[in-house]
Amino acid sequence: MKKFSQFLAVMLLAFTQVFGQNIQTFIADYDAVIALTTSNNPTVQFTNYSTLDKNAAYRIWGPNPVEVHYNRSLMHFDFSSIAPGTYIESAKMDLFSYSANGGWPTHYVNVSESSLRRIDAQWDVNTVTWNNQPTVNPTFFPTILPAPTDPDQDYLGVDVTEIVRYMINNPTQNFGFLLRLENEQLDGALTFCSRDHANPSKWPRIHINFCKPDLEVVANRDAAIGTNPGMNTSGNNYVGAVQNAAYCMTSDDGTTNGHLNRALIGFDLSDLPTTTVINSAKLNLYALGATGVLPGHDGTANATEIRRVPVAWDQTQVTWDNQPSLGTLVTILPQSTSPTQDYLDIDVTQAVREMIAFPQNNHGFLLKLVTELEQNAMLFHSINSGDPSKAPKLVLDIDCSSIVGVEEKKVVDFALFPNPTTNSVHFRGTMDADGKVEFKIYDLSGRQLAIQDAGIINAGSHTLDISTLITDQPAGIYIVRAKFGEQVIDRKLVLTGN
Repeated sequence: MKKFSQFLAVMLLAFTQVFGQNIQTFIADYDAVIALTTSNNPTVQFTNYSTLDKNAAYRIWGPNPVEVHYNRSLMHFDFSSIAPGTYIESAKMDLFSYSANGGWPTHYVNVSESSLRRIDAQWDVNTVTWNNQPTVNPTFFPTILPAPTDPDQDYLGVDVTEIVRYMINNPTQNFGFLLRLENEQLDGALTFCSRDHANPSKWPRIHINFCKPDLEVVANRDAAIGTNPGMNTSGNNYVGAVQNAAYCMTSDDGTTNGHLNRALIGFDLSDLPTTTVINSAKLNLYALGATGVLPGHDGTANATEIRRVPVAWDQTQVTWDNQPSLGTLVTILPQSTSPTQDYLDIDVTQAVREMIAFPQNNHGFLLKLVTELEQNAMLFHSINSGDPSKAPKLVLDIDCSSIVGVEEKKVVDFALFPNPTTNSVHFRGTMDADGKVEFKIYDLSGRQLAIQDAGIINAGSHTLDISTLITDQPAGIYIVRAKFGEQVIDRKLVLTGN
């Protein structure tokens, strides 16, 4: 049986998230073998083999000289949980060798290569045969599987990125993959476990690394710092305080404007590569309400500054006396209109861009009253308030195509600029070895539009004008593919037109 329950499918789906990037594993939800034989048994090509525990691509001779057997396989994966338009960084398929007795071949070593191609038409797993098999796109980014070097070789990490991108962006056209020998005039065989194999860990699967453009980052540290001359509190550390406050009150010794509070808030952005493009960054601060003698936000002049913090601080050690100096002004929160007013969508885009691009300078934000005058206050939840949903939060809108995977970064840094652009574009990157470099541009249907051969590039940092790729191209979204030796890296390019 090929169509298992949704419960089982969910149980077999693995999901991990790494700061905006997600790796989701999809198990084939159905697959089938189709067969043809040149023997005097014509029923094979009309037979449905959807319950076999193997997927095969082969051309093999039968027991007599005139008998030749052909197998192909169809595999389908349900990607509906990923929304169209999601940026797919990579998609890798795992196929596990099938080994069994009974005359079935495993792999024929060093004989012929195979391919995975995008199926172009609907098919029914319970009725598909060689005779009614669906058509396959012959040119759309076929994935070539090299000839096996071992009869029991697993094929892990097979790159099917472009096909999966198309399937996700065009869900009504997701008809799955066809596995076949690339040249069926030559003998060869690949045999893998199917969705019906007794061992679920051997079922066909695809690992998709994708990016969610909307990312929420909760503060990982904050600290209240205060001074009250009548209480000698300027040397106290207030780790664990429930509030992030900016206020001014009369101190316990009667000093006017003497009792002051400020707040430090930090966010860990280190998992985002320094090349990440931030379309926007918004800070959310949630009102704490009444605390002590304060009703919440208070006063008629409680406008509050948000500043960059210029130096490092330790939330377990920082005090009023050793607080960092005032950094660059980011924005000002206007006078509150109620004691419990939340301040949401505070624009801190440029500050966050700099924190990501220069992580050594990411020391967070400082809150303080613009004018520290008596009986004015802003009170917000800290990460210790007891309500995690009200902790300080950044909401980032990320250009996912700018996030470079760890594996890619080992070989080359690759950025396009300007992006978006009108009529010119440059490559900027650092290669760790000499190699041939080639650039191609595709539209979102996978059609190659132009190519630029950059020749042999030496190791090191380079900036190359690749504007010929976009000559005469209309406004729209494109994929620029760079090939560095054997490595291929894609980046999104937006053309805005003249």
